[in-house]
Amino acid sequence: MITLKLIAALIAVESTDNDRAIGDNGKSHGCLQISEKAMIDINEERRKKGLSEFKFPDDCYDREKSKIMFHTYMERYWTEKRIQNLEGRGRTLEDAARIWNGGPYGFRMKATEAYWAKVKTELEK
Repeated sequence: MITLKLIAALIAVESTDNDRAIGDNGKSHGCLQISEKAMIDINEERRKKGLSEFKFPDDCYDREKSKIMFHTYMERYWTEKRIQNLEGRGRTLEDAARIWNGGPYGFRMKATEAYWAKVKTELEK
């Protein structure tokens, strides 16, 4: 289960708690540093549920909307069935953080290990 503490840790790592942050050479926006590519996946999930789409990048600067976007992305990629099928184990908060950082297969990427270390440090505070 995604915890408020995890989201707070991700926000600390992604933007140092800045709702107006812009990173990745202008490609990522808001407190959770949402990219247009992630927004496409998020809006696809919302359309399936008959929900209105978010606007990129404008809605990324709204913390509450950003949290909804994060949860929607996790609903799509951080599923028990998906992790079980790919890894043969249950899902973890580490998987969630690394997916957020590296995309759908981020939990398998060496490149996301350092990101997880930063998030884990925030979680331990």
